[in-house]
Amino acid sequence: MRGYWAECRYIALAVPGIQTKEYMSDLLKKEEPVLPSLPTTILPAIAELTASLGIPREVLASAEEIEYAWRDLPRELREIPPELRGELMARMCVAVSTGLFDGAMNYAWNAAVLQLRQKIRNFGLPVVARTAQNR
Repeated sequence: MRGYWAECRYIALAVPGIQTKEYMSDLLKKEEPVLPSLPTTILPAIAELTASLGIPREVLASAEEIEYAWRDLPRELREIPPELRGELMARMCVAVSTGLFDGAMNYAWNAAVLQLRQKIRNFGLPVVARTAQNR
């Protein structure tokens, strides 16, 4: 979900004997969002929910998986421009905090589709298609 021009353009850095490419967006310092700590009530609530339904706790993401995903979420959010971190990204974060990773992926996918539709409206399908072919 990087910015349109950052996706399309890169800077070729000429180093004697070595050629590398860097995307312009990689050259900019990105602020990592600061998320609150994972609420201490979430993991026990998941255990209580599965127990009350009479299903094993193991059918859902483990506490370790949830904590790991929550800890790394700011690094992933950093790659999303702040102006694109809207309602769907908030829902994605809530889904991650409860271990509903498939739901989190759906929210991220929906946000990406909405941005693609907006690019098509802004630039027209031929420009977007040409950009995709040049990758």
